[in-house]
Amino acid sequence: MHRYFAFASSRSPNRLPIMPRKETASVKQLSAGEPTAWTELVENWSPCLYNYLIHNAVSETEAPKLMREIFAELVQAFVGSLQVANLAVLIFAITFHHVLHYRQQHHNLVGKKPLPASTSDPRDDAKARTFFSAFQQFSPDVQQILLLYYLYGISLPEIAQISGRSERSLAKTLYHAKMYLQ
Repeated sequence: MHRYFAFASSRSPNRLPIMPRKETASVKQLSAGEPTAWTELVENWSPCLYNYLIHNAVSETEAPKLMREIFAELVQAFVGSLQVANLAVLIFAITFHHVLHYRQQHHNLVGKKPLPASTSDPRDDAKARTFFSAFQQFSPDVQQILLLYYLYGISLPEIAQISGRSERSLAKTLYHAKMYLQ
């Protein structure tokens, strides 16, 4: 199955910033408190997290503040000697909960977020408006699940770890969302 989020994925690169084979070494360096590893983590993950926050209706002025909170909580997770099996899952799990909390606090503003920048083709703009108005009908947690799955290519088992939902529940959610968006 080809996973593609038609209008969002063409706007910015959303590849995960760390390769799985390099992740183990990075986690060991982070756990040891190596400043260069932390600097590299922040530099590599900031664009990805910023895009994720913006796609989740976080304002451009609030996104950097929320990113600082996410990275601070990530540091606490490592300081608390948490065994990290998957760095991307840990980062997105922390971000997932911060976004839900942010959207609960700012529920009045979320629906008023402007659409992404206009494309050159007016037909694409009409499709994008239709898509985004349908997308905004989903609850914030479902929107995040869709973004993680379609835009960032996170696997169902990893999304289950991030969201705390069962894979079966997530599969049903993705199926219903796909049917609704078609």
